[in-house]
Amino acid sequence: MIISNIKKNYGSFSTVVLYHHEFSADPPQCKIHYAISCQICFKRGKRKKYDEMTEEDKRRYYENRKSSTRRSKTSVTDYALCNPFSQFITLTFNPKLVDSFDYDTSKKLVSKWINNQRRHSPDLTYILVAEKHPSSGRIHFHMIVNNYHGELEEARNPHNNRKLKKNGKQIYNLKGWKYGFSTLSNIENQQATARYLQKYLTKDFIEAFNKKRYWTSRGLIKPTKEYNINFDEMIEDHPPLFRELYKTENFYKYTLFHGSERQQELVKIKQFTRRKVRAIVRSH
Repeated sequence: MIISNIKKNYGSFSTVVLYHHEFSADPPQCKIHYAISCQICFKRGKRKKYDEMTEEDKRRYYENRKSSTRRSKTSVTDYALCNPFSQFITLTFNPKLVDSFDYDTSKKLVSKWINNQRRHSPDLTYILVAEKHPSSGRIHFHMIVNNYHGELEEARNPHNNRKLKKNGKQIYNLKGWKYGFSTLSNIENQQATARYLQKYLTKDFIEAFNKKRYWTSRGLIKPTKEYNINFDEMIEDHPPLFRELYKTENFYKYTLFHGSERQQELVKIKQFTRRKVRAIVRSH
């Protein structure tokens, strides 16, 4: 299929990506066997070790790493925007109790903890992302959750016992997390949280561990997609509020707001316009 644009519908808003050049969405074929996603080469051990790669092989290797990271970020963002999440959790490990340099050990303990939460939170939904700390190299995890009913306690500064807050909101600790340190805060802006969560998905994690980077609970939905829409016609027939997110050398990306989200954005624009006008008047 030849694609010129893609529209993703998230409910209260949509995103539209307009590509500068059309491209084929069909998967590449094996040049030897002319089969899509050929498993013969994989089974015969055709994949080379890094030391045996040519410069061209290494270039493709790193391009694949980048593509994998982009796909992971897109998937996490889609899940985060299409499903209701109410809390943001960070789980770290006490080095005296857990070897947090070991991926398998860390992942096993987090999986065990999540399974235990089903006792009091049977409808728990989540997105879990693993991160390798840039300086220490230790592994820790970030989660966004919904329907979590575990026991909490107010987080306090260990030196002066004052309550810990972020942006004026109380931060909590999870009583059920016994392997180290934890924080929980309430989500106020779902789009900002989605962007914040995807930034932890880096290619450095693959290069260090070559392991899976994110997990989701069952039953999460993803946005519906439409291909090759008539963008100009859609704007004329259903004029939504839209703004340009960003542009690259390959495409433009827009966000289109609908319903209550559209009204909120209109209010923001009016407020911004008023502040801008006032600033211009004051400058003169």
